[in-house]
Amino acid sequence: MSNIHHSVIELLAVELWREVFDYFNMNDLWYSFRGLNKKIDGIIDQTQLHLNFEKEGNYDYFIKNIQSSINGANLQSLKLQKANEIKHFFSIYSLSSLIQLRLL
Repeated sequence: MSNIHHSVIELLAVELWREVFDYFNMNDLWYSFRGLNKKIDGIIDQTQLHLNFEKEGNYDYFIKNIQSSINGANLQSLKLQKANEIKHFFSIYSLSSLIQLRLL
């Protein structure tokens, strides 16, 4: 018999985690949940992404901490305002690679 004890939070269904994650912007989701355990990281990796860079500092945080770990194909909406951020973002991701993008 295994002596591995799981916390109650680890036993929550994937669907419930996805519902919870819908209430977070990407930066807060990443900061709050990324790295807790492999199950949650896997769910985050498959979550449809909604990126909003209207708030000052969000874009910089994204580039420093998140960008290298996300799958651009999961990006569903994107809000950019500053011309330099727009140019930089699309130098990393081509528009054709954002296959799930519904709102720009």
